[in-house]
Amino acid sequence: MTILFSIFLLIITIIVITYPLYFQKITKHISEETTSSSFNEQDALLSALTDLEEEFQLGRLSEADYQHLKLHFQKRYLHAKQIAESENT
Repeated sequence: MTILFSIFLLIITIIVITYPLYFQKITKHISEETTSSSFNEQDALLSALTDLEEEFQLGRLSEADYQHLKLHFQKRYLHAKQIAESENT
């Protein structure tokens, strides 16, 4: 009885997992166009700050290097933000 129940569960599991592979209609995925213009300097600097934080947390950067680079990226980000705001007004 236990063997039959195990086989039944195995068959049901296989059907549930493979059902979308064989019986779902394939649709084409169209992503939004992300060009280099949409990835501006501000985004790059925020990404750099995030990476910097991760590197410091993992112990790959010293405290002095971390503080120096963080200050550098923050200044560049604020400068880029001010330029972008002045262009929008």
